[in-house]
Amino acid sequence: MHDDAHFVFRVEPWSMITPTFMDYRPWEASTWLWWQYVIWVVVVWGGLEVVSYLIDVIPGLFKLKQIRIRGKHLDELGPWDRGFVAFNKMSTCFFAYHCVRFAWFAEHIAWELDRLTLANTLLSLTCLFAVYDLLYHTFHRVLHMRFAYRYIHKHHHNQHAPTRGNLDAVNVHPIEFLVGEYLHLLALVFIPCHVLTAVVFVMGGGILASLNHTRHDLGLYGLWEVVAHDQHHVVPNCNYSQYTTFWDRLLGTYLPHPDSPARAKAT
Repeated sequence: MHDDAHFVFRVEPWSMITPTFMDYRPWEASTWLWWQYVIWVVVVWGGLEVVSYLIDVIPGLFKLKQIRIRGKHLDELGPWDRGFVAFNKMSTCFFAYHCVRFAWFAEHIAWELDRLTLANTLLSLTCLFAVYDLLYHTFHRVLHMRFAYRYIHKHHHNQHAPTRGNLDAVNVHPIEFLVGEYLHLLALVFIPCHVLTAVVFVMGGGILASLNHTRHDLGLYGLWEVVAHDQHHVVPNCNYSQYTTFWDRLLGTYLPHPDSPARAKAT
């Protein structure tokens, strides 16, 4: 943990990434006792179940507009689906541990409350989501190349009309899930921030990804829309980003949902 009293917002230069990332020794597991790891898994996995439940329940209390189903719904989860979901949830426990460990050792992540600033909170959070989504957008487009799609990404697209929230969100091939998760950690390598910002980024990302796989018509127009990801499940060669439509709009891969405000204005 960095002890400097001052925080300067800067993007870590490329030369710093390898030593910064490797110095925190992600393979190191001797600092905790076995029962502490058991508690960690219970807390993280339990947290995933709580979030999954709340995402199903809370939006329903507000009687939100529902996105109409256009694609074929995957009514029953098979053995591969359940196996992938279980593996990915367990992987999240390791990912969360690596995030905490990296944040503890990274010099550009502040922990002291008196070091909270607009730069290392709101500005950093914006940059984290922007950097992550550019990385994910690129990775997602690779997943839609013929070989990767056939053997990895096609599994996720067996669901053309996501309804289960977190369950449909994590029902992906383990390779896809691991890369998608650890891109969050890579974003934290690039962007300095406060540790509370990192928590909001990682947890908020999980919530947004889960909401993207519901029928709730939520979003901030021009930034994030559930209908944008729903459109991707129906028309796969568009809307590759996870958290924002910015990169798709900029790179020419944005396709409005037929029921979105953008499409309504155009017609």
